[in-house]
Formats: sequence, C-alpha cells, structure tokens
Amino acid sequence: MNPTRKQMFRLGIVGTDNTHAYQYAGFINGWREDVPIPVRLPSGEPVPAMYEWAQVLREFTNDGSLPGFQRSSQARVTRLWSGQPEDADLLRNACGIDVICDSPEEVARDVDAVLVLSEDPAEHLRHAETALRAGLPTYVDKPMAPDRDTAEKIFAMAREYGAPCFTGSSLRYSEELRSFRQYALARVGTFRGMYVQVPIDNRLYGLHAIEMIDMFLGSDVVRVSGVRSRCRQTVCLEYTDGRTATYETLGYLARPCQNLVINGTHHDVTTQIHGIGLIPADFVHAVLRMLTTREDLPSERAALRFIDIRAAAEEALRTGTPQTIDRAETRS
Repeated sequence: MNPTRKQMFRLGIVGTDNTHAYQYAGFINGWREDVPIPVRLPSGEPVPAMYEWAQVLREFTNDGSLPGFQRSSQARVTRLWSGQPEDADLLRNACGIDVICDSPEEVARDVDAVLVLSEDPAEHLRHAETALRAGLPTYVDKPMAPDRDTAEKIFAMAREYGAPCFTGSSLRYSEELRSFRQYALARVGTFRGMYVQVPIDNRLYGLHAIEMIDMFLGSDVVRVSGVRSRCRQTVCLEYTDGRTATYETLGYLARPCQNLVINGTHHDVTTQIHGIGLIPADFVHAVLRMLTTREDLPSERAALRFIDIRAAAEEALRTGTPQTIDRAETRS
C-alpha cells in the first residue's frame, strides 16, 4: 500500500544482533531521553562509534529536526523480533515499540513493510520469507545472502509474490559521499582508478567498499585478486577497459572510517568519511522513501553483481589465486 498523509506506515524489524536496529528504531520512533543509547553490541563487544550516531540522534531531537524527519515519512516501527530478549526489551522501552514478537514470522503481521536487520546473511532468506510471501516491501541488510544462489532465491520469491525487495550499502546514500563524487567529477574529470579503505573484514564490510567503487567506476569487473594478512585484507579489481580499483579492510580500526582516493588522468582527489555520524540518518531517510513509495529501488541485477564481486574477493583472499568474473556489467 502507498500511505496517505494521514496514515501511519507500520514497520516491522527482524533482528537486533548488530547496531542497525538501534539506529532504525531510534531515528524512526525516537529514543527516550532517560534511556542511555548502548555503546556495545548485544554480544557485549564495545562499539565506540555508537557515540557518533547517538550524538546525531540527540542533536536531531534537541534542535527539533527529528519530528520533521519523522513526519516526512509518517512511519513507525510497531513490531520487533530479536534473538536477544534483553535487547528487545531495551528497544521496546527506548523506542515505544508496540509488539515484541516470539518469532521472525510474526513480524510480518499487521505491518506495511519489513526490515530484515539480522547480522548473519545465512538467516536472511528465512527471516524475509514471510514478509515476501505477504507481498510486503522488504529491505534486507547487507550482505543480503551468503552466496549468489541464496540471493537469487530471495529475489525470485519477491518477484513471485509482488514484494518490492532491495538491499545495499548505507554509504551509497551518504550526502557527504555523494557531494564528494560531484566534486571529484568536476576536479579530475574521467575516473581512472580508485583506492578505498574500510574497517572490519571483507565478509561484512567488503560490500561497502564495492558499492563505493561502483559509484565512481561502475561494476564491469572481470578479475579479482586478493592478499590477506592478520589484520588487513587487500583486494584489487580489474575492469574490462583496463582501469583498476583497490580496496582494503582493516581489522584493527577501533573506529569506523572510510578513506577514498580517486585517480584522474592528471589529478587525484581524496576524502575521509569519519565514523557513522550522519550516515545512518541519511540511509534511514532513503530506505523509508523507497519502502513507502516503492520507487527508485536498487536493482536486483546490481545487487547480484556486487555479491559476485565480493564472493570472488573472498575466494581470492582464501586461495591467493586471482578470480575471473564472466558476467561483466556496467554501473547501474
């Protein structure tokens, strides 16, 4: 359904085992002032960068931006399932979520769209299935699936039941990164190459790097090489026209940041995007717009292409042998 101005767009969230559910629920519903925003994962692992998006959320609340942000979508998270009961109770208390569900399947009842935010991509097909069969617009967190075959099953189910379905990196919707792309285009003209640095590892953050590279160079990658050390993974992408891009995942970074170098024919430009301050707000706004309007969704073809590249990178890192990708495509 496409809600009118007076209708509330009801959202269900599946999974809280990373920080993403905190961000979505906080920006969409608001977060009570007397409830501290966690700076640890449900596992107990500290996440210092949580301070950054929490600060943005509090600033939005205090300066009056958050009510306007919420009115623009008329959305609210009304149902939630979590494999961590304490985490579910925290979000219900902090964000005023109406129903804590006993299973992922229950989240798809009495809602207009579903966000699958569980961290393990191997669970995403099961967690999304009920929503897709109900024809509900469904966002699936990245990585969408552990492999291309599973992702194709998710998209096939979405097509069969007429459910808009998409995935993607939050960085693609960062206003800071989009502005930098325009600056780089004006400064260097034709992009000849690129270097990107992201945190953690290729399994979780490789898609962030691949989608940022796609914004500048496209995705017609034909060969992928990789080198792995204890806290660093380095991946080189080779394109059909001879251009190259290199990305690195750094496991020792205590705070998320993204470093980019764009190579032109005569000039280079660089930028660094620190932490996760405004990025979640930009992304939540974009996802809500796509869920409510069902327009401008990232394409299935692009999502599968990025999965192919990440899988090739994983294999190259594992074996030390360059991988060839046959299905070359241009940027979506």
